[in-house]
Amino acid sequence: MEQNAIKKLPLAQMFVSTNQSVREYIKPVILFSVVNFFILLAGVYSWKTIIFLPLLVIGYVFWCYFFRYYFRRYPYFDGRIIFQSTVSSTKILFFSMILVTIIVVLPIVPLFLGLPQDMTDRYQRFLQKYMLESDWLDLGLHLVVTFLSPYIIYRPFLAWISSLLGRTGSIHEAWKKTAGNYWQFLMLALIFNFGFVIVQQITEYFNAPLAVLMFIVSPLIVYCNMVLARIYQFFFL
Repeated sequence: MEQNAIKKLPLAQMFVSTNQSVREYIKPVILFSVVNFFILLAGVYSWKTIIFLPLLVIGYVFWCYFFRYYFRRYPYFDGRIIFQSTVSSTKILFFSMILVTIIVVLPIVPLFLGLPQDMTDRYQRFLQKYMLESDWLDLGLHLVVTFLSPYIIYRPFLAWISSLLGRTGSIHEAWKKTAGNYWQFLMLALIFNFGFVIVQQITEYFNAPLAVLMFIVSPLIVYCNMVLARIYQFFFL
């Protein structure tokens, strides 16, 4: 195969091989899920407190350790590599913040276009009724993020994994290697979202406490990251 040939992501195969890895390494998967559960739970209950920031750092280091463990890159904890990887993770955060800012600001732009006062008042009432207090806005934002996720989440995430392994963390390189796979990554996002929505709906139906939701979601997050690690192997290794 030529070096510049486009590799099509066999999504079903990625899940099959991940399922096999889960069965082969069930003990580490359980251990990572338990640790992740306590980090998630602590993060939820410490939200908006000063404790939340150290937990973010702990969570970041945890996932750095997870991917280095997955790829058997010794030492699993490498402070220098973790520090260098923050460049790629900062880019992911930057792209996400830019997108959210555009989505949030765009609807209020007409208010600053010097429109007639009566038209401005009607538009303000429209925003108040149909957007600021509407579940449809949340759904719309979620759909926009989902359709853009192959660009602003998954490809930059693969670049971040690459930086954790001591390789180039270039987002441009990640886009180049995964070119022609937009619909595959979109399907991946829909599958992940579907899994989390199902879990949320089930826990809400049974009126389960938040800890139960976190307990179920935690291994699901570990599994999703294992799928992404397998996808990284397909494109980069």
